[in-house]
Amino acid sequence: MPTVTESTHNLRRNLREIAEHQNFSARVGEYLDSYFVDVELNAASDASPEELLGAATQHFRLGEVRPARAAVSVLYTPDFDRHGWHSPHTVIDVVTDDMPFLVDSITMVVYRRGLVIHRLLHPLISAERDAEGKLLRTLPRGAAGSQPESWIHLEIDRIGDTDLIADLHREIVDVLADVRAAVEDGATMQQRMHEADVEMAAATAEACDEVAAYLRWIAVNNFVFLGYAEYRAASGSRSLTRVAESGLGILRYPDHPRFGTCLAGIPGVVAELARDPLPAILVKADARLTMLPLASSAMTRAAALSVYGLSSACTPRTFTMWRQPTYLYCGARLPPSDRMSASCRAATVTRPCSMSSKPIPATN
Repeated sequence: MPTVTESTHNLRRNLREIAEHQNFSARVGEYLDSYFVDVELNAASDASPEELLGAATQHFRLGEVRPARAAVSVLYTPDFDRHGWHSPHTVIDVVTDDMPFLVDSITMVVYRRGLVIHRLLHPLISAERDAEGKLLRTLPRGAAGSQPESWIHLEIDRIGDTDLIADLHREIVDVLADVRAAVEDGATMQQRMHEADVEMAAATAEACDEVAAYLRWIAVNNFVFLGYAEYRAASGSRSLTRVAESGLGILRYPDHPRFGTCLAGIPGVVAELARDPLPAILVKADARLTMLPLASSAMTRAAALSVYGLSSACTPRTFTMWRQPTYLYCGARLPPSDRMSASCRAATVTRPCSMSSKPIPATN
């Protein structure tokens, strides 16, 4: 646990004293204790205790009711008369179940807009809620009956354009949904990759052994799976059609504004890909990643599609993957030309930065 500096200790003491004078309820008081207990306050040394307490109290109002398996979020520019505190910045507050990728994904959205983050607090709170999602108690971390939640507070450049605030909020809501989908379906997508590995290992086509080893390497925590979908190419067809209800992760929904048309660039070359003797083929895609599953400041600038065309001995599948921290990769495992009625499957993964590989040039 990091050493608590004297300034942080004094700031927490001042926060407790001010909270006591404001006669908060016991429920709000224990929430404030949990909110500030592990938060690194050195980066907030330029904020007054009143500002921090006002921000935390407004955050409580947002998270006081949260339906199960849902995130609540808000963007606002603090005004003392309306919010009980003032700031020169615009605020992003989020309350959701604790899971990976949240902070990096939200900050990526902000940075893409060319906005500066002036303050970021990320308390992890153990919450007890009723069936309607009302916050009953905040408990010590790991307490029985509680669920860990991420309460994320960002202060960014002040935004005066209400349309821009609404647009940024919609994008954050979409990103939070993508993160939840990828995390919830992670284990199932791992199973799909295992199935592909087993089939490839049993195949006798040239280079299948090498690809099978590659799939095994992917599955041993070298990639984080983000999405999976199954596609079908009818005999004589020049395009792929997604199989209904086959999507997982960020490919759950065929009407997703970004990933619903994943593989849309393949029509017209399906037969050509199927005739290729190699079990792995890489082609460009047109999808930009919305979430950042790495602790990296890199931004997604381009996308690429890795397509795996397999021999007739294997069930055709499609795998989608992110190979570099700045790229989203989709992949397809296509059947040979005489089996174009068979299905394809797609999955999205991301690779950690620690793995070495030759980067693919970014495109505008």
